[in-house]
Amino acid sequence: MKAASHLCALILGVALTAAAPARPAAFVNLPQLIAVHPLYALLQQYDREIAALRDTQDVPGLSNAAAQARAGAAALQRDASGAELQAARIASQSLQSDRQRERTAIAAATATQRGGDRNMSLYAGELVRATNANLTAYDRGIVQSDERAYVARAQQLREKELTLAFDLAKTDAGKRLLLALKLRTLHLTATARSRLQAQLSALDARESASVAALRAQDAGVLAAYRQRLQAEGVSEQAQMSGRLQAKAGANVALRQRIAAAQASSRATANLQSEAAAFGASYHPQSDAAFIRDGLSTTNGTISARFAQLSDVDRRAQQATAAQIAQLESNRRVLYRVMVAQIVRTAQLLAAQRHLGRLETSGSPPAGSVDLTGAVRSELAR
Repeated sequence: MKAASHLCALILGVALTAAAPARPAAFVNLPQLIAVHPLYALLQQYDREIAALRDTQDVPGLSNAAAQARAGAAALQRDASGAELQAARIASQSLQSDRQRERTAIAAATATQRGGDRNMSLYAGELVRATNANLTAYDRGIVQSDERAYVARAQQLREKELTLAFDLAKTDAGKRLLLALKLRTLHLTATARSRLQAQLSALDARESASVAALRAQDAGVLAAYRQRLQAEGVSEQAQMSGRLQAKAGANVALRQRIAAAQASSRATANLQSEAAAFGASYHPQSDAAFIRDGLSTTNGTISARFAQLSDVDRRAQQATAAQIAQLESNRRVLYRVMVAQIVRTAQLLAAQRHLGRLETSGSPPAGSVDLTGAVRSELAR
């Protein structure tokens, strides 16, 4: 009898349990609650700082400055090497053709005065063309090296301006965040709101003025740097032009003396010695070596500048990457804290209302109770 009573009680409990209605699920819109969370402004500040740092990594005209510096140095080396080869080729060709013209001039000098005059004119014309070719090659190398130095300096100054803008924004981030939170979350009078807005505007204006002042100062520095490069280039070109012109003038004068000796009775006797003197005084190889030395010195100086720029850019990129990683880590921690607080509040409300499981993503399940508004009210307290 007792066993039958227990069996009846068990059957009745199972029936009542089956007949009891299932508790409805609870639902909250997590993205919406994240957007109204009291810490959302700080989350946005992290996003702005990360975006600002990423912008400094991809500035138009400065992308991969280290690679551009290395490419510039390689291009400069190729240009200088080409100019050196050109100078050597001109010197070699000039030496061979001048020797042939010497032999022709000697034969002509022993024949007639007219033949000597003609060869003298040919020689003077060829010497002018060779001198001008050497000067053109040297001038081109100076202009190219100066332009690359100017671009490298401009990149360095632009990087400094971007660094200042980021430092100012980071320094004022706390003040700006506090003012923004007050303007957004507090019930303010019109006078108080205007005062807070004025403080925020003054903060922005001070940062902009500081960056503008540095930009103006850098513009002056850059202009003075270009003037100095141009002055140095003009000086180097003038020195090279003077040396080559002096050598050409001396050679022409010596050749004219040889031609004038043809008119005298001792012209033929002294012709061989005069020609030997001419050959000993004319050294196109040394002139070409002088040009190569000048180009090599300039190339070494500019290459060192490019190497310095590459090193500065590499360190700046490493520092920026480290700052971005730290900011992203801080943002992830903050986001997890916000989500945990929202979920904890929603679970407490669901328990108080005797609801079932909690859903935080997707669409609300059928028959669920939306607790988004209630959680928003709790977060605002």
